[in-house]
Amino acid sequence: WLPREVGLVSQMSWARALRPYVDDRAAWDVPIGDGFRQAPYFKDPARDDADGHQIHYVNNGMGFREREVYGGIKQDGTIVRIPFLDQTLYLTDYTFDESGFQYRTVYADPDDDWAIAIYYDARAVAHVSGAPGQRRIAAAAHGNGANGLFLDGHAALVPEVEITDIQTWNDRDYKWRN
Repeated sequence: WLPREVGLVSQMSWARALRPYVDDRAAWDVPIGDGFRQAPYFKDPARDDADGHQIHYVNNGMGFREREVYGGIKQDGTIVRIPFLDQTLYLTDYTFDESGFQYRTVYADPDDDWAIAIYYDARAVAHVSGAPGQRRIAAAAHGNGANGLFLDGHAALVPEVEITDIQTWNDRDYKWRN
């Protein structure tokens, strides 16, 4: 199973699901309560911490019904059903929150790890290809592109034109709602 987007704190977000694998203090059923302040593995070392965000990556929570038809959020799925793992983004750089709007929403309770974690996903077309203020991705975080971790495990600098193309986020698992 591949952790993806969640809509409720009680559901398993990608950051909550992955944290116990990299942090011996973490568990899936009990939050640490540090607001991810002690989680350097979720930070991009090239990024400035000035906006307060403790997680610098956003997860692919995009679900499609068919190639050109967005179908809503995708909470999880089996990786064996995804035909093009090497072409589908899983994580990328989180947007730069210069106005602090997203920070104030995400960190309303700065020690609620699980509530914080559910915001670090792209689950709507506007989060990827919308106007810069709507995006949850930093499409040009590193020059003319952003870091991208693909579902097959490889990472690469993904050009802005490609990372904002919604099809780069389409895992082509069109049976996930059936």
